[in-house]
Amino acid sequence: MHAERSIYLVAVPSLLAVLACSNQGGSSTGDPRSGQGGQSTPSSSAGGSQSPMNTGGAGGFGTNPIGDSSGSFTSVSMGSDRDACCGIKADQSIACWGSVPSYQFLIPAGTFSSVSLGALFACGTRTDGTIACWGYDAPTPPLGAFTSVSVGASSACAVRTDGSMACWGDSTYLKSAAPGGPFTSVSVDGDFACALKIDGTVACWGAPSPTETPVGTFISFSVGFPMMCGVKRSDGTLACFVRGSTGCTQDGIRDCVDSTPPGGTFTSVSAGAYFACGVRTDGTLACWGMATSSVLPEGTYTSVSVGNDDGLCGVRTDGTLACSYTGHGGSGGM
Repeated sequence: MHAERSIYLVAVPSLLAVLACSNQGGSSTGDPRSGQGGQSTPSSSAGGSQSPMNTGGAGGFGTNPIGDSSGSFTSVSMGSDRDACCGIKADQSIACWGSVPSYQFLIPAGTFSSVSLGALFACGTRTDGTIACWGYDAPTPPLGAFTSVSVGASSACAVRTDGSMACWGDSTYLKSAAPGGPFTSVSVDGDFACALKIDGTVACWGAPSPTETPVGTFISFSVGFPMMCGVKRSDGTLACFVRGSTGCTQDGIRDCVDSTPPGGTFTSVSAGAYFACGVRTDGTLACWGMATSSVLPEGTYTSVSVGNDDGLCGVRTDGTLACSYTGHGGSGGM
């Protein structure tokens, strides 16, 4: 029997949108996503009852969440193992919200083209190509001009304007083994990363080594755990590859993960902890894996970001945000 999950569906502008990033506390599964030896996963509710929303205390938003998620956005990034989200607004400024003050109060000034949140800090690519990082013990980014950036547990990688890769932070696995390009984008998770080359092939490096090596050419690729997924260049369909064990854990919190993606054609994909979501060519969302729900935010989208805590947030075609938090435990499908 699967444990029931609490579902919170939020359409913003509204400060309640931060529920999509709410962390309800829990145990460590030993996944490589966390910088402290495992991914922090929420504990399941006892006796099959629904898990109540955390309304205060450490790790909860309480009645006065930090930050403002109102307005029009062009992209959004959900935090990894933390209670935070950041997005690029229509005026190219960065807005962050959630319960982690370091993301909210240290946002650098300027205009940005992309933003990525990790477990401890965030980085954004400015419109002039330089990178700014902020948050808890954020490492100093390299100098130069970049086109994209991705943040993991305690390190980050970015693609330079010449297509080469630069990685910085605490992970020796990422810094010492970055492959040659040229690349167009990169996706980091913990001490592991995959980058999309100009020809559409994928190069991966870091630790631990994946169970399956991505094969084919793609227009979008995202690393999660235990699966990584991409949108095929040839026909727009999805392909997923196993990065770690998809079996059941001993504590029973996580169910077996089905990494088989849905059919249809897609424009982008985002993989998180135990589930992934993609934007179909008609703008609707489709999700698969363990931590999914039959309830999706209605509407059409330009992008979606999946977090580590069973939540997702997407930018609608009108620029507003819509987020869904499925809770945890049990399996399901979106």
